[in-house]
Amino acid sequence: MKSTAEVVKVKEAYAWIDNQSSIALQATTRDGKPLKLTPDEVRLLATRLIKLADVLESIVEQERERTEGEGESEGEAAEPTPAASAASEADPES
Repeated sequence: MKSTAEVVKVKEAYAWIDNQSSIALQATTRDGKPLKLTPDEVRLLATRLIKLADVLESIVEQERERTEGEGESEGEAAEPTPAASAASEADPES
C-alpha cells in the first residue's frame, strides 16, 4: 500500500506516485464521467500535486544517491559536492 505522503485525493480526483518515477492522475467520477471541480478544489488539487511532486523528487534523489553510494563502495571515487568542498576549505585542519 502507498504511504499517505504518496497519495493525493480531492473529491474524486486521485494522484499517486507510480513506480517511484512518475505521478499518475485519475480524475473521473465513479461512472467514468469527467470530474468537475470548483476553482477552490482545483487550487487545492494543484497545491497537493506540487507537494506530491516534491515527494517524488525526494524519492528520485534518494535513489540516485543510493546508487551512487553503491558505486563508491565498489572502488569508484565520488567527486566532492560544492557544499563539501566549501566545508573543507572553511576548516583548515581537514
